[in-house]
Amino acid sequence: PECADSIASVIGQCKHVNNLFFQRCTFRFSGVFAKIAVAMNSKPQLEQLSLQRSNIGRDGCAALGTTLECLETRSLTKLDLSYCAIDDDGLQTLVAGIAHCNPLHLCLSGNFISAAGLGYLSVYLESESCCLEELILHGVISGDDEAEALADGLKSNESVKHLRFYEDITAVGRSAFARLLCDTSSINNTYS
Repeated sequence: PECADSIASVIGQCKHVNNLFFQRCTFRFSGVFAKIAVAMNSKPQLEQLSLQRSNIGRDGCAALGTTLECLETRSLTKLDLSYCAIDDDGLQTLVAGIAHCNPLHLCLSGNFISAAGLGYLSVYLESESCCLEELILHGVISGDDEAEALADGLKSNESVKHLRFYEDITAVGRSAFARLLCDTSSINNTYS
């Protein structure tokens, strides 16, 4: 907790912080990440936030979601939450904040997100205001249910240009993505 006070103080004192990178931090206590998140709130020019391999937990997800919702400007272009021990409930608390700051690049690789969590993310992906261009989900798409949930969320999305995951899905999961790329109702609607 003392470390959080120090980090929050440094963030608050730096006038021109555009990028914040935390790696392999553990924010186990409910108020620890919240203190840092409050300090981040005073940085409307924040362009990149990476919490890669930092265990932020559900309380941290809630604090981060609130912080992202309160950012005065939408300058955040890259949000890396890979390997942060985020589960479905954590992602649900983050989605409104992600939607508000509307990053161009979002990485959620290596988290404990199931089809239900991807359903929460799909609400954002389906919104007309979504401008996300790159979505990275290595280690998240663990089966056909997740593949179908993600494909459902992307069916009306017009902004995502790069989708990255490396899981081996079956024909059912591949079929869900094929429907995104190939509208067989007309030869003019297919992509090669």
